[in-house]
Amino acid sequence: MKRAVKEVLKFEVIFKRITLCLVNPLLNEIYQTYVSSKGVSFNKDMIGTFMSVKGALIREASWCSALSIIYCFCP
Repeated sequence: MKRAVKEVLKFEVIFKRITLCLVNPLLNEIYQTYVSSKGVSFNKDMIGTFMSVKGALIREASWCSALSIIYCFCP
């Protein structure tokens, strides 16, 4: 039982570090690139933007990161 708990805790620590160190900066960069490409009026055509291929990739990355955050912090 102790070994199983240690392995689960080890996995959780590694997963959270990966999420916070790799996923968070990556999504921040994607968001900043998106906002800078659209300028001040980036909310104007949001539906059309997220229906494009690039927008779909951003949407999928956002959903995956939200799911990973929910998994990490909501037991």
